[in-house]
Amino acid sequence: MIDIDKLSAEFKESSERLISKLEAVPEDVFFNRPEENKWSVGEIAEHLYKVERPVISFLKGKKSEEPSPKPERKKAIIERAFSDTSKKFTAHGAIVPQKDFTAKDEVINTIKETRDNIAFLITSVDLNYVCLDFPHPLLGEMTGVEWIHFIMLHSDRHINQFRY
Repeated sequence: MIDIDKLSAEFKESSERLISKLEAVPEDVFFNRPEENKWSVGEIAEHLYKVERPVISFLKGKKSEEPSPKPERKKAIIERAFSDTSKKFTAHGAIVPQKDFTAKDEVINTIKETRDNIAFLITSVDLNYVCLDFPHPLLGEMTGVEWIHFIMLHSDRHINQFRY
């Protein structure tokens, strides 16, 4: 079984790290692309929001009938994928930044709100069950705890890509 207190603390730390890194970026460069084919920090932030916001629904949504006997089985796969900086991923569809935000504070506050909702759900829903509403395009169906690990590792990967 998963250690909810440890997971909750890790998620809080991940959220604080993300928010502090975003807040450290000067307003006048937040939405400026460092290179033509590279996302700005603001676009990365929008992408993170678009990936993370639906997880709230997944955690509240339809679940497997039984808890997973290995609720963190895909954690190592996610860690390997996101730690390999030579591996490039391409965002598609609804998670591609569309300049939905025009102010740094707006996107940061939206991410804070999303992260606060997820933090609440970590302590109020059973994350050992497989979330059935949306299989990840590459990883397939994941448990709630795997979605939490995905969010943290995904944001860490993008934090390391901040250029301005």
